[in-house]
Amino acid sequence: MVEVYATTLVLVVLVFLELLSQGRRETYFATNSIWTFIWFLFSVLIFSMAATRVGGSDWANYESLFNTISYSKSFDEAFSENRLIEPGYVALNHFVAWIGGSRRDVIYIESAITAFGIFLLLTRVPGGSIIAAWLSTLIFIGVMPVRQTVAIALAMILFTTVSSKKKFFAALVATSFHISAVPLLVTAILSGKRLRKYAILGVVIFSVAAVSLMAVLLQEKIELYGDDLNQLTELSASTVIFGKIVTIGFISWVWYLTSKFEKYNVRPRILDCKILHIFTIMAMAMAIYNPAFIRLTSVFEIVYVWIVAGNIFYIKNNKCRIFLFALISAVIFVKLAKISLQFNEIYDVCFFCA
Repeated sequence: MVEVYATTLVLVVLVFLELLSQGRRETYFATNSIWTFIWFLFSVLIFSMAATRVGGSDWANYESLFNTISYSKSFDEAFSENRLIEPGYVALNHFVAWIGGSRRDVIYIESAITAFGIFLLLTRVPGGSIIAAWLSTLIFIGVMPVRQTVAIALAMILFTTVSSKKKFFAALVATSFHISAVPLLVTAILSGKRLRKYAILGVVIFSVAAVSLMAVLLQEKIELYGDDLNQLTELSASTVIFGKIVTIGFISWVWYLTSKFEKYNVRPRILDCKILHIFTIMAMAMAIYNPAFIRLTSVFEIVYVWIVAGNIFYIKNNKCRIFLFALISAVIFVKLAKISLQFNEIYDVCFFCA
């Protein structure tokens, strides 16, 4: 956990320096190549930590999964024996086993995808460094590749490289590693759309129907995630969900502040994203109904931070940008401390040990 704190501290300091360098937009873009090199080095650090780790989130389960898949003679057989795991992730493990690789080789690939996704986020997304700093607080993101980490990283890679016409394909690829990647892309595409009242009502009705159907079709997976959550923390599910509500409430408050500091350049404003708010409220309600959906709320948390970070980037007053990120960075370390106390098993990990 010390390495996570140290890496986050380095990232936060770099973000502050990058924001200071944005005092004049022309100067910042003139030195953009310097920041590209700095973020490349940081991404290499992330890759090194992730690729050489031993232990961490679901370590034993992923070891067992790879061993099971390695005995499969075909992808169809591997998928039929692991039908609760997304096909893309099964295919990755099956391919590595087929060419004679080991579980460590899978970790190398996962780490490369994660590090590359973070690099593109840092260099191509407005406010990407703020997003990356916040990601260090999420238990499924950061320096320990698991399926959801890889799915989100793939979403970042595809979201920053493909055209808008290929976003649906991007969603399918990311979802093949973890189903939670769907709302990240779909909401990011649709959240800024302006809809009439009847259209919003239609979205709500459709979403309720879709969630109900998903709950039936994925009952076994949902129960599995619920069991995992209970094993990871002794806190009640309601306490964890309340923490998510407070977190998203804080991000929404910062979002509101961005529109106060910059009345004309900040888009979208908090009231422009009704679809995002509807989906987030539904995710919270789903998590209250079944704690397994708590992972889904983390994805919506990323969407909120993604939008807020972009708004902060476009604020012209540099002091306002520094102030807003100071608020965010304070919460980042509070969240890290809280997470390290709540989820001891996830952070029972040794970096640079392989």
